[in-house]
Amino acid sequence: MNLTTAIALYFVLWWICLFITLPWGNRSQAEHGERHQGTDPGAPVVTRLRLKLAATTVIAGVLLGVMYLALSSEALQAYWG
Repeated sequence: MNLTTAIALYFVLWWICLFITLPWGNRSQAEHGERHQGTDPGAPVVTRLRLKLAATTVIAGVLLGVMYLALSSEALQAYWG
């Protein structure tokens, strides 16, 4: 896998992981019992976006590493010919 392919794959994995991690731990204003005037009751109270971005970066990096090892393994290359 060359560098350009690795960067493109990481970019795609990062966005997929972001959309997976966004709903983690969200509590809506309706669930929390505090509603701010002019906002939707389903809006989250605390988003914890920095934590989710850090988790997304780590998870995408691990997945890229696993994919790199799988693609560079001799057993897989022998299977695909």
